[in-house]
Amino acid sequence: MSKIVPAYIHGQKGFWDIADVAGGESPLEIRLRPLRTIVGSANRAADWFLSWIGGRYALPRWDEQWSSLVFTGKPLAEWGFLCLIHTRKRLFTIVLPLLTSSSSAAIASLVVKEENCAEYVSRKCASEVRVYERVVTMSIPHLVDEDELRQALELVLGDNAVLSCKIFRHQMSGRSRGIGQVRFREENVTARAVKLSKEGRFVLYNQKLKFVLLDKKLEHTAPSCRRLENCTVHVGCLGANDRMLSLWNYRGLLELELDLEEQTLSIHVGYTSMDYRLEFPLSQIRQSAPLDVNRSNHGFLIQIREVPPYLYRRPFSPSQTDDKYVDVFINGCLPQKLAPYGSENWRRGWVRCTDFTPSSVIGDSSVYVIELDGSDYRHDILSLLQQTLNFSEVSKSLQVEEVPSEAPEMAVSMWNPGNFRLPFGVLYKVNNLIQYGKLSWPKLDERFCRVISTGSQSAIKLALQALSYEDECHDPVKFLRTKLDEMKKVAPPVAKLKEGMAWIHRVLVTPSKAYCIGPEMEQSNRIVRQFEEHSDRFLRVQFVDEDWGPLTSTALTSDVRSGHSEIYRRIKKVLKDGIHIGGRKYEFLAFSASQLRDSQLWMFAEKLPKPGTAKPAVTAESIRLQMGDFSQIRNVAKCAARMGQCFSASTPTRKVLPLQVKRIKDITVKTDGVVYCFSDGIGKISQDFARSIAETCGSTGRTPSAFQIRYGGYKGMVAVDPHASSAFKLYLRPSMRKFDSSHFSLEVLDYTRVLPCFLNRQVISLLSTLGVKDHVFIDLQKQVLKELDLMVEDGELARKVISCRESNSLALQLLEHGYTSKTEPLLNRLLWVFRDAEVQELRAKAKIFVSKARLLIGCLDETNTLKYGEVFVQVSGTSYSGGSYYAAQENNGNRCKTSVVTEKVFIAKNPCLHPGDVRVLQAVDVPGLHHMVDCVVFPQVGPKPHPHECSGSDLDGDQYMVSWEDSLIPPSVDDSMDYSPPAATVLDHPVTIEEIQEFFVNYIANDNLGVIANAHVVHADKENSKARSEKCLELAHLASLAVDFPKTGVPAIIPPELRPREYPDFMEKEHRVSYISNGVLGKLYRAITCPSKTDAMGMLLDSSKFFDKDMEVPGYEKHVESALSQKNIYDMKLLQLMSHYGIREEAEIIGGHVLSMSKIFARKQVEVLPKVRKAFEALQVEARTWFYARGFGKSDGVEEAKASAWYYVTYHRDYTETTSKAASIHFFSFPWAVAKVLFKIKRSAGKRTERHPGKRQKL
Repeated sequence: MSKIVPAYIHGQKGFWDIADVAGGESPLEIRLRPLRTIVGSANRAADWFLSWIGGRYALPRWDEQWSSLVFTGKPLAEWGFLCLIHTRKRLFTIVLPLLTSSSSAAIASLVVKEENCAEYVSRKCASEVRVYERVVTMSIPHLVDEDELRQALELVLGDNAVLSCKIFRHQMSGRSRGIGQVRFREENVTARAVKLSKEGRFVLYNQKLKFVLLDKKLEHTAPSCRRLENCTVHVGCLGANDRMLSLWNYRGLLELELDLEEQTLSIHVGYTSMDYRLEFPLSQIRQSAPLDVNRSNHGFLIQIREVPPYLYRRPFSPSQTDDKYVDVFINGCLPQKLAPYGSENWRRGWVRCTDFTPSSVIGDSSVYVIELDGSDYRHDILSLLQQTLNFSEVSKSLQVEEVPSEAPEMAVSMWNPGNFRLPFGVLYKVNNLIQYGKLSWPKLDERFCRVISTGSQSAIKLALQALSYEDECHDPVKFLRTKLDEMKKVAPPVAKLKEGMAWIHRVLVTPSKAYCIGPEMEQSNRIVRQFEEHSDRFLRVQFVDEDWGPLTSTALTSDVRSGHSEIYRRIKKVLKDGIHIGGRKYEFLAFSASQLRDSQLWMFAEKLPKPGTAKPAVTAESIRLQMGDFSQIRNVAKCAARMGQCFSASTPTRKVLPLQVKRIKDITVKTDGVVYCFSDGIGKISQDFARSIAETCGSTGRTPSAFQIRYGGYKGMVAVDPHASSAFKLYLRPSMRKFDSSHFSLEVLDYTRVLPCFLNRQVISLLSTLGVKDHVFIDLQKQVLKELDLMVEDGELARKVISCRESNSLALQLLEHGYTSKTEPLLNRLLWVFRDAEVQELRAKAKIFVSKARLLIGCLDETNTLKYGEVFVQVSGTSYSGGSYYAAQENNGNRCKTSVVTEKVFIAKNPCLHPGDVRVLQAVDVPGLHHMVDCVVFPQVGPKPHPHECSGSDLDGDQYMVSWEDSLIPPSVDDSMDYSPPAATVLDHPVTIEEIQEFFVNYIANDNLGVIANAHVVHADKENSKARSEKCLELAHLASLAVDFPKTGVPAIIPPELRPREYPDFMEKEHRVSYISNGVLGKLYRAITCPSKTDAMGMLLDSSKFFDKDMEVPGYEKHVESALSQKNIYDMKLLQLMSHYGIREEAEIIGGHVLSMSKIFARKQVEVLPKVRKAFEALQVEARTWFYARGFGKSDGVEEAKASAWYYVTYHRDYTETTSKAASIHFFSFPWAVAKVLFKIKRSAGKRTERHPGKRQKL
């Protein structure tokens, strides 16, 4: 290879100017593939690149399809890119690593691969490099984008003061991390910005921005590494502010590595013939600071929050491949590890692992101390840790005390109080506080156990909950005694749990830790109800990653050598050995299909009978025996699914004896040798019995037309048949029977009702493929956005928009009682949160509301009237032309207006990836089906069932998107895909519980549905034929396999050529190559800016000006003290609920429109939101029990006076100017637990105002 001329940085982007890398040969083509996105996205980087060289060379052309730059002239390439240089004779592949630079010199490294020969070249360039200073910016409000951040800074610093700014975003959600980097044009502006930030001059939406100046040596984004010899790392927790309890220590060679782009700090240690890496997300570092250790040595403190580090390992000789090109990166040939950190090449050789310490203490540790023998490395580490977000320059003194710890016998172990017998709920909560770093377990002595073992359990739990709001507590005994004394003054009654609900404990198991969560209130299931007296012995267990995100399949397998990873073996060991909490051993029980998709399962702790009783012990095995007979099911996946059927969340109704059930035949047809079942999963129910069931389920108004049920071993739908004989209550078909069971109670999972319909990415992609024009979706989105933008100021429009999506909410009640966003601060915030959540869903998921559409459960035409190609659709609560769901109700008893659709409709069911999944059918009016409302009725004739044509679905409860919006009806329709399932493995013996456990772990290791769906989105966007492309059709087939995997056990393996190499901008894939999508999804995405930010929070903080004097009722004063105490407890419970789900704002949890959630819930937000709503409703119900605790007549005025006191302590300036004792923000939902009473007061005040105008006033 010929010489390489010096490389220079140009501007702030850092592009290389390689003058003659191809040995003097004239390059014909250069192709650039970003190894990671540095400048926003690949296209943005390319656009900047083109504009820079446009005046110096012939104008190049950016070819989006091939991600290439084609031009004549001297080749240039961007750092952090894979560059292919094609000459007439040779093809060069150049990996341009990230740049390490200083004010005086630049070090550049190129790895050049000519054909199959690897050559490593390093060159030091002695040219002067101009480096602009950068700062790390923290506490950025999560709704702020880069443009708004720039504007806010330049308002203070002056125009054009900011050269560039970047906000770091979460890889999973794309939401802001609240952290970013800013580069200023002048060094003096940088210094001024840092100074002003310390003075609190930069404020965005009531949040003060904090700036940290980066060290110039770390101005690049490649990881900065410090190699330390003869150092000691102590791992443990704090026993006091000046004392550390060391549970394990390591002495020897270590490396400390900081990567600002990845936002990680890593510690590398060599231990037991392995290299180990402990990787800390910077967001999880509570503080770092210099130390004086044991009054003799220098050191540094790294204190983390509850999330432990990610653990990796590799052998000391890490090269395990045959590719010398890869070895360059693995063996560390590149000086200072200039290979792109986090890239596949850099990580090759590193494998995820579990806790490697002898006593498995990493999960229990929150403090890491690096002790130095001398001061040689002090300055190096100081300059590196200063770049972390919570670095303190004030040196601390710390005494390190070694504490012996024993190796756990179980894969998951919990703190045990020894000889003390603690109530399980209290013990569970203490373990929760230990795992969150609030308590240090070595300090929990006999004094602590005595405090929490006596007295009221509810008071102790409240006191422990109060402790959870502390950063850490070094004297828990003193804290708890103080809190318990406070609790004695106010002991609100404990509310009874609503029927059909249950408190369920949950344990999250990560690769190195376990968390006790809850208990959470959720809808019960058959098994929990059957063993209700032992409900606290049921345990939900979920396997997640360290940050509570889903475990990826790669975490369970090794990419260095064949076989499973340590994480795989850890999960398997937990399933085999169970989990010990206190004196209980929780053992594997079963899992449902939805749990399997979330890596969840049920465990149960054995309950021994009381001495002297003849009752047998209740165990996991005995429960499975009572669930039903599964011995005839010889496929592992199907057997597991049938067991899980008993754990579906349901509402118990009435018992149905076998004599009251009639078995009826399935309706089948044989087409091309394949037998199709039109009645797959559906039966009938008599009309009288349906009315009885509806009352039990709490359904008001019209009796639902169909119910999704579980009855013994049967599952599916039962539709009302007005002509069915009342001699039988249920009419069930063979396709509904899954196993034999002697359980005769009818359980209801769902029933037909009004549900709004939204388009999504998959449906939009398929409709676009079938010929629906882009402007149709854009126009629909514009209309939705227009209404969302106007609704905050227009109360009538707000009522319409909200009622289209939900029938009962506090915002709707406030609007209906005359409140406006200008007079009621809570309503103002509720409307803004509603608006922002809707816009966020539009941008992130293309979730466009369609008024002429519904989400309907599928049913069968039992009259045999419908022809193939026809459906019957009758919807309630709306006019035929569309509009509000609930505004069109008529006062006709409990019935409301219904309309029959008689137009063409398109029907689809999620997930849908094949163009044939969208069916266009004719909706017709059939008088004999007028009793079927809010469902879509399919015919029982034809070559194959229409439900089967829609993503291979059936009629056991599947919901279908049905729209009669004319502009959305595609002009063409494709043939449906063949959804015949693959042949399942049949065993020659009954399925064992060990085989079910192994299937559970293998499912996590092979679950590819999300990967397949994302790949389909990419290829449908890039390919000219969209979803009809060969790649998309193959992915649609793989998705079908993945959907059936929980029932068949046959995994879907995605081939490498179908894995995307780059992603469209609308997918917001952080650290992935991206491009600007020209498809409809890209256009919809870019048409939406970030959700509008308002001063609504400021309105809440200044809400004392909105205190309504009308709400003052004579006699309220004597209730103020008790109201304040109850509000403090309410606020603490509300904050606990918000913290549990990771919800930031009260208005989000009130309305159920959540802008962000904890990672563990964000992935299944649609399923979690109903739980959140029910949990908040339960809190409101509990508050009402406090309100009516002592009882009073409705005519004596006490009810109004007490409600007035609740309002007073929430809204009056005497209380809004001081924050709640439980939270750092004042909550406003407390008095609205008795909203009916407040509305009554308001109406009475209005009548007084009419009689005495002029007396009404605001404080």
